[in-house]
Amino acid sequence: MRQPIRTTWVCAVLLVLARPAASDVLQEADELRQQMHYDAARTKLEAALPGLEDEARARALMLLAAVNDDPKEARRQLLDAGKAASRPPTRRTAILELAKLDYGRGNYRSVQARLQEIATDPEAALWLGLAAVALGERTELRSTLEPARKLDLGQLLLAWTDLQDGQARQAVETLQPLAGQRRGDLTATALLWKAQSEIALGDHESATRTVALLRDRWPTTPEAHLSEPLVAGGAPDTERDAGGAERLALQVGSFEDRANALRYREQMRGTIQDVRIEESTSGATRLYRVVVGSFPSRETAEAFAAQQLTSRGIAWQVVRLGEAAR
Repeated sequence: MRQPIRTTWVCAVLLVLARPAASDVLQEADELRQQMHYDAARTKLEAALPGLEDEARARALMLLAAVNDDPKEARRQLLDAGKAASRPPTRRTAILELAKLDYGRGNYRSVQARLQEIATDPEAALWLGLAAVALGERTELRSTLEPARKLDLGQLLLAWTDLQDGQARQAVETLQPLAGQRRGDLTATALLWKAQSEIALGDHESATRTVALLRDRWPTTPEAHLSEPLVAGGAPDTERDAGGAERLALQVGSFEDRANALRYREQMRGTIQDVRIEESTSGATRLYRVVVGSFPSRETAEAFAAQQLTSRGIAWQVVRLGEAAR
């Protein structure tokens, strides 16, 4: 005779079937993060977390860290994610994100210790190289960067090493492809270092052309301001462009933690063009400001903000580029 099915067992099965799949919850939370609805993403993830295990739990914790504005809490969540991860790629991502947080807080030794187990990973090698540069340790920098040699940032750091070691000609050769890119976050820096290398070689004519190209294509970057004394002497004007007009930007965020500023910049770049970070100081505090665009007038800046920022619920204020950079 068939045994009766227990009601409690049936209820448990129905509850499992009614519960959203972990992948759906994570996808919805990630979409909210990309739309910068951080509170909603956090609420959804915190509600789902008790029912998640292993890989799903690790991914949820990493998403929580990405929407957390408390660096200490984000760090704890990433540590827990690394412990919960059952797949090497997920653990690698958690380790990298932890290292980035440590780097943003100036804990360069911690970056080095944390990344040793994945030192052959190209992205890990980049952060190890950045930590070494911050600590002024160039002795092993070339071997550290070897896994990242094919990456643009790896090439850039190797060129910097050449320049510091007095190998200016090799630096120029390494920087030439990067300096020739018409778009990219590294191009302005590549042009600046290329000009410095050309000056070191005594090729002032080439350096002048390189600086002119830099200031023409990326006039609002810190690199453009730093390049002017190389060929013209004197400090560049931080609040005027080459024609003497005031330059304005839209500040959309300000952070004490560089990692949070970088994270916010990357989130903004999904929908807004020309987003960058400007360092400044407020008393004894160093700030990392996320700014958008370069505008010839307040009216132009406000019109852009109304169309591109306000419509997306992004708070902003108009600042002079000199203010954002100081």
